[in-house]
Amino acid sequence: MNPPHLRSSDDDTLGEHTPSLELKTSADGSFSAYNAVFDECYHSLKDGALQESLYKHIIPAFSACENLENMRILDICFGLGYNTLASLYYRQIHILPMNLHIYSPELDGSLLTNLIDFPYPEEFSHLPLREIVCALRDRGIYEDAHTHIEVRLIDAREYVRQLPTESIDVVYQDAFSPKKNPELWSEEYFAQLYRILAPNGILTTYSQSAAIRKNALACGFVVYDCVHNEGLVRGGSVMSKHELALPHYRLKRYGTP
Repeated sequence: MNPPHLRSSDDDTLGEHTPSLELKTSADGSFSAYNAVFDECYHSLKDGALQESLYKHIIPAFSACENLENMRILDICFGLGYNTLASLYYRQIHILPMNLHIYSPELDGSLLTNLIDFPYPEEFSHLPLREIVCALRDRGIYEDAHTHIEVRLIDAREYVRQLPTESIDVVYQDAFSPKKNPELWSEEYFAQLYRILAPNGILTTYSQSAAIRKNALACGFVVYDCVHNEGLVRGGSVMSKHELALPHYRLKRYGTP
């Protein structure tokens, strides 16, 4: 499957090395990092970087789209790469016969250089981590027989506007918090996410903010409070264009008693 057609950008070249990441240990033992520009960590240290990625994004997404031969994922934003790598890990451990096509915008051009030796969790040890990160750093694309990962140095709002209508099956809406990064939680932004999402697609996010849920509702999304049955992490939200039922999760439609 070819990637969605995108217009070229003068900013597509990944940037130069800057000082190393300030690592933070999270509750599940996996490492996150602190971003000084947004004054936030890339993950919830309380939930755990790996557990947050798996239980708030990957497991809901794959549960909703497990029958797809080709899963098209928009990872907003690439950051430390957890959601992208956890998607590969989940496919690997469950031996899923699907191709993954992952597209991700990222503003920090130095980040991929700093991820070459990032202390990823043991769960990722059977992935070709260095090969993936080096390919993304050098070319912006990693490919193997069943995987296409593409990272572009571009504002996520511009990136989303360039994507064709209904071209994405899964959106990992994992930007910095609405307070720190309001541009990626606005009603205008959610309208674009609604446009690009396939009819049976799903959007996952850690945020339970009433304001962002209202923005999503205004654009046509069906919005749910989403909590894993085992309670390993705090709840998040999932959104779609249709009614959802996810195994292992308690869903409560937002705005209903």
